[in-house]
Amino acid sequence: MLAREFDVDKAVYETFRVAETKRGAEDTFSNHSSIYLAPTGNTKDAVSFYTKDNTNINSALVVGSQGSFAYELALNDVKKIDCFDKNILQYVYFALYDAALRNLDYDEFIRNFTSIKSGHKEQRFEHILDDWMLFEVLDKMGSNEAEYWSKIYKSGKKLQLIGSELFRTYYSFFLEALKDFSSVYNPDAYYRL
Repeated sequence: MLAREFDVDKAVYETFRVAETKRGAEDTFSNHSSIYLAPTGNTKDAVSFYTKDNTNINSALVVGSQGSFAYELALNDVKKIDCFDKNILQYVYFALYDAALRNLDYDEFIRNFTSIKSGHKEQRFEHILDDWMLFEVLDKMGSNEAEYWSKIYKSGKKLQLIGSELFRTYYSFFLEALKDFSSVYNPDAYYRL
């Protein structure tokens, strides 16, 4: 199945089911699982390992996840990149993330896709996926993806979702750290993409 062919109503239902999962429950990867908001590893170094000697890589196959490998490869002139991910919820997040990257200025993007420090190691994310941001990019997405996000926002439960098990927030995604791991979070690379 191609990602754009997913059942929107089932995805919305599963979104709320995943969000209500108990903390500490077995972490499973399925067609409807928790969402990674940002890269969890150093995609810059991983991609540079393959591209550092000006190796002419024309195509790549990567796990889609949040998209950082695909973007890093694109910045290294890889022309054909196929992404796959079993998780439909991760895919709809990627579609939103990608539409935001293509249509928002850097500062707006950073405000909506990174956390804010709150104390030494704690982070806040209630500002993530702000309502106005969605309306800036909704019409730039595919119809199923836009319908999904519209239903999520219209549910009135978005803030409850941000702090739920829907989003994997147990790793830090402060801008300062993300800049070291993924070029997307650096202004020059962001605008090149």
